[in-house]
Amino acid sequence: MRDEIAGSAPGSLAFDAFTLDVTHSMLLRDQQPLSLRRQSFDVLRYLVEARGRVVSNDELVEAVWATRPAQPHISVTQCI
Repeated sequence: MRDEIAGSAPGSLAFDAFTLDVTHSMLLRDQQPLSLRRQSFDVLRYLVEARGRVVSNDELVEAVWATRPAQPHISVTQCI
């Protein structure tokens, strides 16, 4: 698992005007925090870390909802 995109600070993933602060589970836009539910953050983090490749719905469910009780396929739709 990568902790950063080239040029990002350790513990963060920067892309365009956004920074995904993995250490504090926060999404920032132009250094201003944006509100995200925990699962939405986890989905975004997984997709950013998997940039450049296709992520299947099943892979995303396994990565984000493996230990959480939910109806994962419905949850993916709500998060996206």
